[in-house]
Amino acid sequence: MDGYLDLYVEKSPLRFAGAPQRVDAAFSVIGVPFDSTSTYRPGQRFAPNTVREASLNIEGNAYLVKGNIDELSLGDLGDVAVIHGNASETLVRVSRVVSELASRGSKPVLIGGEHIISLGAVRGLAEAGLKPCVVVLDAHFDLRRDYMGERLSHATVTRLIVEEVKTKVFIIGVRAFEESELEYAESSDRVKYLASWNFDVLGVRGSVISAKSFLSDCRHIYLSIDMDFYDPA
Repeated sequence: MDGYLDLYVEKSPLRFAGAPQRVDAAFSVIGVPFDSTSTYRPGQRFAPNTVREASLNIEGNAYLVKGNIDELSLGDLGDVAVIHGNASETLVRVSRVVSELASRGSKPVLIGGEHIISLGAVRGLAEAGLKPCVVVLDAHFDLRRDYMGERLSHATVTRLIVEEVKTKVFIIGVRAFEESELEYAESSDRVKYLASWNFDVLGVRGSVISAKSFLSDCRHIYLSIDMDFYDPA
C-alpha cells in the first residue's frame, strides 16, 4: 500500500470472508471501529472484526443472491486508524482513504462503527469526482441539525451529507424521528423517504422502484445500512 492507505490503515487479525490484503481488488473492505458519538449503547467499535469473524462461517452461495462471494474480486485492507473522541479527524482519515480507493477504481466497502462514518465515505467519493447519491436503510432520519450541541453526530449524518455534498438522499425504513427532522425531510427536494409502514406495503421490489425513480439522474450510488433497520435492538 502507499499514500493515505499506508498512512491511515492498520492490518486486522481477521479478513472478511478470508479475502487477501490486496489493493487492486474490485471491492475493498475497510473497517472503521469508531463509536464516539453513539448514544444509549456504544460498542460499535468492535463490529468490524465481529463481522469479519461471522463472515468466515457463512456459505458463499445463497438462493436470493446471484453469484458466489468466493468468486468476487475482494480485498480486505484492515481498519482505519481512528481517533477515539475526535470525529472530525476520524472523518478526514476515512475520506482520504475512500478517495484514494475510488481513484484507483475500487469500490470501498466500509464496516462501522457508528453512522457518522458515512459522511467521511461520501466526502471521499466526492473528492474522487464521483459525488454519489445516497440510499440509506435506517430506522431514523439522522437529519437533526445538531444533537446535544454536537454538529458531528450519528444523529446528524444524513443532513450533513445532503448539505455538504449537495446530493440526493433516499431513506428507507424510518420508524422514529424528532419533529424537526420530518419537517426537513418534507421540505427538502434532495430528500425522499419511505417510512417503515411504506416499506411493509411496497416490499423490496416497490421500494427499489421508488428509489430508482427519485435517483434516476444519479450516476453513482452509495448504500448506507444502519443495523437498526433490521433490528431495533
